[in-house]
Amino acid sequence: HWRMGIGSSAVAAMLEELSRSYQVHTFIALLKAANFRSKGLLLKLGFTPCPAERFAEFDAEPDELVFLLRAKEVRSGGAEGAA
Repeated sequence: HWRMGIGSSAVAAMLEELSRSYQVHTFIALLKAANFRSKGLLLKLGFTPCPAERFAEFDAEPDELVFLLRAKEVRSGGAEGAA
């Protein structure tokens, strides 16, 4: 079921629900740098790499990446261009 947009749609719906119903305004994703599929999904949804000066505050390991998203920037995750 790769590349059908199912994962991005599910994650986008979760982000929208957290933002709308629970007033979550900032999302943080921590992933292994080698996980290119998750990185693609996060980029598709509008996440951006964490600025280097903030990286340490998330206690990430050397082989991990940190991505951030503000709730107002949430993109829908339809099947078109799926990660």
